[in-house]
Amino acid sequence: MIENMKIYKFGNFTFGVKEYNLKKGNKELYLRPKTYETLLYLVEHHGNLVKKDDIIENVWAGTIVTENTLTQCIKEIREKLNDNSANPKYIKTIPRVGYKFIAPVKEVITSQYFQSENSKSIFPGSFRLNRVKIGFVLSAIFLAAAIFFLIRNNKPGTDFLKRQWVLISDFDNRTGEDVFEAALQTALEMELSKSQYVNVVPRGRVQDILTLMRQKPDIRIDRNLGREICLRDGNIQMLLTGSIYRIGNSYSLSLGIIEPATNRIVKNYSRTVTNQEEILPLINQLAISIRKELGESLENFQDVKTHFEKVTTSSLKALNFYSKGVYYINLFDMNRAEYFLNQAVQYDTTFAMGYVILAFVDLWQSNLPKGKADFEKAAKLATNLSDREKFFILGSNAMYGIGDYKKGIEYYELLLDVYPDDYWGNENLSFAYLGDGDIKQYLKYKKICEKLRPNYFINHSDKGLFSLYYDRNIAEADIEFSRALELNPDYPFEFCYLISAFLDWMHEDVDSAEKKISDFLSFRINKLLPMSQITSRWYLSHFFLFEGRFDEAIKILKESVTLSKQRPKSNLLPWAQLELALVYLETGRTEKFESLIKSVSDNSVGITRVQALGWLAIRYAQTGKIPVAKKLLDELENENRLTPIGIMQAPLPNELKKAKLAFSYQLEGAIANYNSDYKKAIEYFHKVVDLVPSSQLPFLTVLGPRIRWVALKSLAHIYEKMGDWNSAIASYKDILKEKVLTITVPAASSIWVRSLLSMSEVLEKQGNHTKAEIYKSKYTNLWSGK
Repeated sequence: MIENMKIYKFGNFTFGVKEYNLKKGNKELYLRPKTYETLLYLVEHHGNLVKKDDIIENVWAGTIVTENTLTQCIKEIREKLNDNSANPKYIKTIPRVGYKFIAPVKEVITSQYFQSENSKSIFPGSFRLNRVKIGFVLSAIFLAAAIFFLIRNNKPGTDFLKRQWVLISDFDNRTGEDVFEAALQTALEMELSKSQYVNVVPRGRVQDILTLMRQKPDIRIDRNLGREICLRDGNIQMLLTGSIYRIGNSYSLSLGIIEPATNRIVKNYSRTVTNQEEILPLINQLAISIRKELGESLENFQDVKTHFEKVTTSSLKALNFYSKGVYYINLFDMNRAEYFLNQAVQYDTTFAMGYVILAFVDLWQSNLPKGKADFEKAAKLATNLSDREKFFILGSNAMYGIGDYKKGIEYYELLLDVYPDDYWGNENLSFAYLGDGDIKQYLKYKKICEKLRPNYFINHSDKGLFSLYYDRNIAEADIEFSRALELNPDYPFEFCYLISAFLDWMHEDVDSAEKKISDFLSFRINKLLPMSQITSRWYLSHFFLFEGRFDEAIKILKESVTLSKQRPKSNLLPWAQLELALVYLETGRTEKFESLIKSVSDNSVGITRVQALGWLAIRYAQTGKIPVAKKLLDELENENRLTPIGIMQAPLPNELKKAKLAFSYQLEGAIANYNSDYKKAIEYFHKVVDLVPSSQLPFLTVLGPRIRWVALKSLAHIYEKMGDWNSAIASYKDILKEKVLTITVPAASSIWVRSLLSMSEVLEKQGNHTKAEIYKSKYTNLWSGK
């Protein structure tokens, strides 16, 4: 049977219509279904302007989507085509209208033959080979095969290259023994991961692809599904499959190397052992055989003398529990992860990797003391481990257990010198550099993370945060946050959900913002991770302050304080109380502010205490209580303790120094201002502004816009007293232009809104009535009657 197939050709690409594939030369490039359909629609209308609405109507018929979804598809297509939007070869953007496929397209109709079971031979009846000819042909074939084999000699049966990727499917457990369910895959993964030649696809990346495939996370990955994952990923060169059988008291273990592109079996291994204790050492031997088959140099195996039990764990039960714990971490189910990892280290108290992964779960569960203890245990056990495990553990302990970012950077760089494609090594190193204040290095390693896991929703969320805070690119941030939610609709953190509401507010679409906030409170907030249920209430309070809904801001912050008290080991309580105290200050509840901020200063350390002492001292200075303010300043300057380490709070020694200096300058300025020494006050307030420049406000900086804006507001008030309207307007403008930063900062949103009214009043005094009315109108729309 013959079927016609339509193919489009453009540039170096071939685009099959019915096969849903895009090829560059002989390499197949995977596209998500809707991305494929978007490209098909553009190619079918090549040379013509295609409106955005038309694409959405045809590709997403019957489904409500935003332009951001289409924008993300176009972005993915451009990445696959290596197209540049600024200088396009294929897709040209027509601003605010649509897109145009500008490359020449050739349409080809090909015929493909399909032979049915009942079809006859395609050779004419008169064309027959006699037995002599057949014998001659077969002899020639066998001779050619023999020559080929001799030439090939001991070369691997694949074209596998260094640092390419292999995927390990789930083992087919035919023993009926639960201990083998997850342990064997993990054991093989750990053994192969010692290689600098072979890269093992991390489980998280597999979960990313399963999510795109709309598969359940607990689906068993057999050979067929494993192959589909490899093809969809596009950068996985080999698939490893395995099975284990029970034969009497013995166990038979089989492993196969599969080439996903052709489904060809490259190599099969089958071994039998007499008891369970021999299985993990056998995995070690098979891993070495696989590495050799894939082409790794024999020189790499000269020093492989360490038995498996010395580098990981000799306990199958421990490994099985560990595997299940890691699985639940990838699903952000930290309660189950904690249970299984605790079981793992109970079965093997020397299981270093078990302790370090458990330590990260401890931090997510806000159990900081236990996290610190587990990091320390892992570090003590790391001596005899492989370099990959050892450097990861020591780097993690330095960064999260001790709070020494520079030491963490040193160990993670040692890890990446040997294993440059280690995802969590790159991820943790990026945040170590961020904590150390090196944005350039942070970006370098985050980009590597994006390449290693392009479909990981956290990478898109982090990219959105950077676009929002560092680049101030709200549109790009919205695209990235939307992409994160598309990849994981059950996103367990708050920011991607809330950012959409904040962006609506920034575009002055208050009704839409309020609707999203209402939906978040009704349907989403209680589904977040426990820690995010607390911090989300902080962000919600900022939104309520934007709108002058002071009572609601206070109510939801009180909820966060109550939840924080239920997790006493989290170190979130003083931060929650600091948020609430500053809202009390901004809404004129000064007695409650003083009472709560004193409690924070008495029961916290590090930056939290510095902030509490600083804001209280500034309040006293503004009301003439100068001796008390100076006494608090002395306490502030002598605070050298670091904040306990957690996922949400880092010790940040550099930030502690900066915080102490900033509050000292602000307090000296407030005292000079109270004494009418305006020249000296202006000098100190400018020091604060220079110390906390706008470009350094994003990410982990704990000072944020608040101290900067208080200094700018103080400058504006002084300039008003002096009648210097231009300087006052410039100070208010500096506050108002940083609107995007109010989202994450305690009580900063109320300062921003009040600056609208202050700007209006100064413009009125200057005689600019038209502009004054514009700012007053914006203020009134937000805080009507306040």
